[in-house]
Amino acid sequence: MATLKPLPEHRAEVMAALRTLVAAAHTEEGVERFALLDGGADVFVIIEKWVDRNAWEAHTRSAASQQANKAVAGKLREAPAHLFLTPIPAGDDRLGRL
Repeated sequence: MATLKPLPEHRAEVMAALRTLVAAAHTEEGVERFALLDGGADVFVIIEKWVDRNAWEAHTRSAASQQANKAVAGKLREAPAHLFLTPIPAGDDRLGRL
């Protein structure tokens, strides 16, 4: 999961860059999920699922990722934050997994 917090005056530009990144990521090898969510005026969230860490690392080196990083440079309140999450089985597996 990644969170990006745009400066208010650059929100639309950051969203546009992330939309472009999503479209490109959907074509990458090893992607299982790559969804952009709007957390309100101050944050965008990307939920990502890759077949393995190598696929995610390849994504971070992709031309699309590099282009997105350049497009949002100087337009965020802080550096993007990444959380690497592992599912914990509980309850109904169909409902409890992303």
